[in-house]
Formats: sequence, structure tokens, C-alpha cells
Amino acid sequence: MAPILSRIDFLLSWIDNTFVHYIVLGALILYACRALARYNLPHTCLTDLEHIIGETDDILQKAREARALNDIHFRVQAQFNLSQLQERASLLRLEALTQHGVLSCATEYFYVFGNLSKRIRVCRGEVKQLQLTILKEIESEKSARHAEEATGMAVVLACSSRAGRRSYASEVSHAG
Repeated sequence: MAPILSRIDFLLSWIDNTFVHYIVLGALILYACRALARYNLPHTCLTDLEHIIGETDDILQKAREARALNDIHFRVQAQFNLSQLQERASLLRLEALTQHGVLSCATEYFYVFGNLSKRIRVCRGEVKQLQLTILKEIESEKSARHAEEATGMAVVLACSSRAGRRSYASEVSHAG
């Protein structure tokens, strides 16, 4: 961003009219505000929300297929929470369509910090929190499973090394 501003400043230095400087600066500020506001438009927020819901649903599906979530209560609760969040997202989408139509329009910029955008961002945060909880549970179960496997292998190794020492001792005693 700084190199662009320095180039613009260099170009503006060739123009002696201060009024033109202010017009260009104002246009740049408006462009930056529009770009920042576009990220918070209801339609943009909804698209992001639906993407995150899809990711979370995929994580649950893959965990179920890989049998990574063995706690049935946690799995059902996570699926229930996700279903509720999907319902809320659908209702928010309906409200956005009712207020703004199918495509985002200029009037939608007035609603950037409105109630609908705020509720969409809150729902997005809840989906991200659910996603994080699911991922933590998956990793916790993986860790427990790996620890159990390591303990089992340690027992097998301990038993086989004792048996190996016994057979070696019996071979030495028979040889001598």
C-alpha cells in the first residue's frame, strides 16, 4: 500500500493545483472505504457464513467416516448445533433476500453496520466456535487412541524382550 501511495504522491506533485490533490485524495479514501465495507455487506457475510458451515459439515462427515468421533453424545450434539446454525443461516439469507434482493446493490452499503450484518457475523462466530470444538475433540480422541496404541506396543515389546532374554538364557545354559 505504501509504494502505491508514494507513486500517487509523486504523480500529484507534478500538478500544482491543490484542489486536484484533495479530489484525488478524497477519491482514494472513498475507494478504500468501499473496499472495506464490501467485506461486511450482508450478501458477502452470508456467502462466507455458508462456506464455513459447509467446511464444518465436511469435517463432521469425514470424522464420522474415519470413526474419529467415538463419543456419540458429542457427535449428536455437534450435529444438532450445526443443524440449528444452518437453520439460522437460512433465515438470515431469507431476510437478506427480502431486504436487498438477489444481488448486492448500492443501498446495501447503508446496512453494513446494521442489525442483519451483525447477526450474520455473530452466527459466523458461533459456527467457527463449533468448528473449533469439533476439531479439538477429534484431536483429543486421536491423541488418546495413539497413547493407547503406544502403551499396547510398549507392553508387547516388554513381554517380547523378557521372552527373548529367557530363551537366550536357556540357549546359553544348554550350550554350556
